[in-house]
Amino acid sequence: MKLLLNVSIYEHCDFGADYALVCLTPEFAKRILKRRDLWRTAKVQDTALYELTFWGIDVDWIHRGDGEDPGTEAIDFDEWIDGFVSPEQLKQLSGGDPVQVPGSFTVPEHFHQRTECAQMVMVDDEIRFTSYPRHIDFEQSTSGIPFELVEQAAGIRKAV
Repeated sequence: MKLLLNVSIYEHCDFGADYALVCLTPEFAKRILKRRDLWRTAKVQDTALYELTFWGIDVDWIHRGDGEDPGTEAIDFDEWIDGFVSPEQLKQLSGGDPVQVPGSFTVPEHFHQRTECAQMVMVDDEIRFTSYPRHIDFEQSTSGIPFELVEQAAGIRKAV
């Protein structure tokens, strides 16, 4: 399951990603659910636990950039994204809901944003991803993925 998520960053920073692509393979989803078990165990021991953070999580951060890649024809970001995501789904994204995209959805290299300090953040009912755009001191964060979707990706819950 491939999910497209909206990304937020400090409002006066122009260098944040527009979207993030998360590939929830069954193996990755099962690993997340095992970590959710850790979360639940820790939460029972200490109800003040707010979030649990895991390092080194790969997510494709998508930045509209200028659409140019040396040696290739320029690509218009809006035309490219419109080829995969409907106007209704773009509304969903801007409202904070994840959107499932086709398995064929791939990100052109020049729309990949280089980041550092990639993390997965777990809270009571969802996960989200954070990172810092390379050479920028502002953290960016995705909207959340409810655990119900993670369970679907792991094959534990049927799609509604």
